[in-house]
Amino acid sequence: MEDINIFVLDSIYPGVDFTVPEFERLRNIAPNLKFHIVPKTNLTDEMAAQADIFYGCVPVAFLPRCKKLKWLHLASAGAAEYCDPALYQNPDCLLTNSSGVFGIPIAEHVMALLLGLTRRVDEFVRQGQQPLWKNCQPLRDICGSTVGILGYGDIGAQVAGRLQGFMCKKIVGVRRHPGACPPELDALYGMDALDEVVASSDILIICLPGTKDTYHLLDAKRLGSMKEGSFLINIGRGSIVDQEALIGALQNGPLAGAGLDVVTPEPLPADSPLWKMQNVIISSHSSGGSPHNPVRSFAIFERNLKHYLAGEPMENQVDFNLQY
Repeated sequence: MEDINIFVLDSIYPGVDFTVPEFERLRNIAPNLKFHIVPKTNLTDEMAAQADIFYGCVPVAFLPRCKKLKWLHLASAGAAEYCDPALYQNPDCLLTNSSGVFGIPIAEHVMALLLGLTRRVDEFVRQGQQPLWKNCQPLRDICGSTVGILGYGDIGAQVAGRLQGFMCKKIVGVRRHPGACPPELDALYGMDALDEVVASSDILIICLPGTKDTYHLLDAKRLGSMKEGSFLINIGRGSIVDQEALIGALQNGPLAGAGLDVVTPEPLPADSPLWKMQNVIISSHSSGGSPHNPVRSFAIFERNLKHYLAGEPMENQVDFNLQY
C-alpha cells in the first residue's frame, strides 16, 4: 500500500505535536498515512515534491511547486485566494475549508462589537484612562431593532441565535439560495431583497465571504440608503464594503457607528481616518479567535480524511467558481 504524505502546518495548532489525542486518532485511520508537522515559514521543495495532502493555510505562492498535491484542507473559512486553478499542478486537486469552526467565537465577537457601539463601551474606556467621570450619550438599545444579516451560513445562524435574547423587532437574513426560513429568523430572503434589507435595517451585520461577486456589494449608494442612526458590523471581508464610502457614511451620516473586524487593506494603514473615528471599533481580523478552534478544525479534517480515503464526497468542499 503506497504511503500518503500529509503535511500539517504548525501554525494551526500552537505547540502541536504527535502526542495530542487528535493525532492519535488520525494515525489510526490507516497504516499508510505519514504525518509531517512543518513550519509555515520554512516550506521546502522537498516537501512540495512529497505532499499528497496539506492541512493549513499554505502560502499561495508555494502551491505551484506542489507536483502531486491531491487535497488542500484550509484551516480558515475564507478560500477566495486559493480558487485559481492555475495554482495547482494537479487539475483534480480538492480544496476544502474549515467553515463551521468559527461560528461560535465570531458570533460572540459580533455581539461584543454591537454592544460596544450601542452602549458606548469604547468611550467609557477612553474616559477611564484620563480618568473622567461623565455620561456618554446617546446610549442605544438593541431591543426593538430590525437586524439584517447578510450571508446566512453557519456564522449568520450563530449570530441570529444570540440576537434572540435581545427582543429585536425583527431579524432577517439574506443568502444566495434562501430555502426555508429557520426558526431563529423572522424572514430569509434571496439576494434580490438585498436593497430592501439594507435600507430597512437598524443594524446591518455582514457575514458574507469575500469573492468577486461580493466586491463592494455595500457601495456608496447602498450605504447612503441605510437608516439614519444605523449601525454596521463587518466580520466578512473588507472588500465587501467600499471603504471610502463607508468613511463618508460614518462622518456625514447615515451611519451612527461601525464595528469592523475586517478592512482593506489589512493591516489597515496608520493614516486611515478609521483609526481616529470615535464611532468606529476595529478589532484587527481577530473575531474567529478561540482556544477551541484547533480541536474543532481537527474534527472536520478527521471526518474528511475518512471520506477522502473511502472516495466519498467531502465536507466543506470549495467551489472554485463561487470561491467558497
